[in-house]
Amino acid sequence: MKWGHKVLSKEGQIEVTRAEYNEAFGVESPDPPAIPDAVIHVWEWWWQLSARRSSGYDSISPLSYSEIYYWSALTRTQISPIEIDIIVKLDDAYIRAVATERREQRDREKQS
Repeated sequence: MKWGHKVLSKEGQIEVTRAEYNEAFGVESPDPPAIPDAVIHVWEWWWQLSARRSSGYDSISPLSYSEIYYWSALTRTQISPIEIDIIVKLDDAYIRAVATERREQRDREKQS
C-alpha cells in the first residue's frame, strides 16, 4: 500500500510503500500484525475507510462515526457496535503510530 511518503528517484518524486521507504533509508520494518481470522473482515474494512480519510499538512484526521455510518450504509455493510469499536481502536492506534513516526522523522532531520 502506498502511504504518502515520497522519495526522489530517476523519474522524479515517486510515492513508495512503507517497506520501500524503510529499505531506502535503512530503517527496520516491523513485522505485520497477526490478525485473527474472526476479525480479518474488520481489518479490511478499516483499510477501506482509512484510504478515504482526509488529512492536513502535518496530521491525519481520525475516522468519524458518521464516516463509518455512511460507509456502511453506502456499501450495505452490516456492522455491529463491537466492530465499530474495533475500527475506532485500530484508527486511534494508527494515528498514534503515525504521529510518533513523524515526530521521530523530524528529530532525525534536525540531527542531519
